[in-house]
Amino acid sequence: RIVLEPLWKLHDLGLVENDVTKLAEAATKLGFVLKSRRANEAFDELMRSWLPLPKASFRAVARAPNVRSTFETRHRLDHLTGHRLDHPLRSFVLACNPSAITIIFVVKLLPTENRNSNLTSRRAICRVLSGTLKKGDTLYVLQQH
Repeated sequence: RIVLEPLWKLHDLGLVENDVTKLAEAATKLGFVLKSRRANEAFDELMRSWLPLPKASFRAVARAPNVRSTFETRHRLDHLTGHRLDHPLRSFVLACNPSAITIIFVVKLLPTENRNSNLTSRRAICRVLSGTLKKGDTLYVLQQH
């Protein structure tokens, strides 16, 4: 509530009401001076300054427990492997070896729009459970039924 209410208010000022004056006043209260003169650009500028995504993402990753300790409890691993002790991926997740087969767990898919075209793509928030993920790797989806 402490973060969400101001966030929604800024959202409304910048993207619903398109009020750059009130958005600039709110930015000043947060300790920022906006240079943009259009509401949607000013909103983006303020969000990059106030809650920068790379910094917030890095903090979240740095605070997350490692995979090995996360899946030490059988309950969490059973959720991924369907309670099968002989599941072929189980040993890889438990070993958490960066040189082994790559297994990632997709936590959430986020739709993103490309402003240069009308294409919608997806970005994933995921966790590497085994192996190493590199740019250009081909990924396959394994769904649990």
